[in-house]
Amino acid sequence: MHVVHHQGEHFSLSLGIRNSWYSSLTSFLFVAPLAVLGLPLEMFVAASSFHYAVQLYNHNAFVGKSGWLDRVLVTPSNHRVHHATHPVYLNKNFGGTFLIWDKLFGSYQPERDDIPLHYGVNGASPGYNPFWASNQGLQAWFRRRFAPSGQRAMRMPAAYIATGGILLFGMVIYYVERVAGWDAIGQWSVFACLVAGTIAIGGMSDERRWGWLGWLALTLAMPALCAGMFGMRDGWALALLALLLVHGLAGLRLREAAWAN
Repeated sequence: MHVVHHQGEHFSLSLGIRNSWYSSLTSFLFVAPLAVLGLPLEMFVAASSFHYAVQLYNHNAFVGKSGWLDRVLVTPSNHRVHHATHPVYLNKNFGGTFLIWDKLFGSYQPERDDIPLHYGVNGASPGYNPFWASNQGLQAWFRRRFAPSGQRAMRMPAAYIATGGILLFGMVIYYVERVAGWDAIGQWSVFACLVAGTIAIGGMSDERRWGWLGWLALTLAMPALCAGMFGMRDGWALALLALLLVHGLAGLRLREAAWAN
């Protein structure tokens, strides 16, 4: 599951929140015993907050070296080593917050000026589709059996894909804010649309025709779905759904150029 975090080829803040769809399942194995042992919730929240604040810091690309902190904490310099693909850097600096564990077990490696930094996973290129990225161990099996051979690429403009992702993220924020007031059918229907939209954008990024067709279907279906379920009474929902609809229809004008390229 953790390989998804290492697939990122650019060291940035976005890498700090790039995780498998199933990553919370692994956290549960460590968190559940703490609850059974009676660890106070306040202590857990405090430690977790500090840990995740450090994660955002050590995944930024703007900080070079951090002085004396490089000898104590997992800083950007130390964590770049953990993500790098050079043989000297492989399987090093596993710690999340403090370096004490790596130094104790002999897995600490400082960043070296004479070794270039390249990121990603050696020998793996799952593409931009989050479904394949989160199921990298199964992708070869699925592709051998289900991927069409000789499929013609459909290159939608990068700006089109990016704006679609921004609109979908806006819908995710709206969903998180309003989901508590919806019934179960509404919750799961919109959630399914958001997952489908994420996969469709990944398909477009991988230049798959089904990605664009899926995105077009979603941008047409979501306004109709929300109109029937929620009555289109919310201004924010109206604005987001209208933009989604316009975005999907704009793709119709771009598809011929996408095929030509």
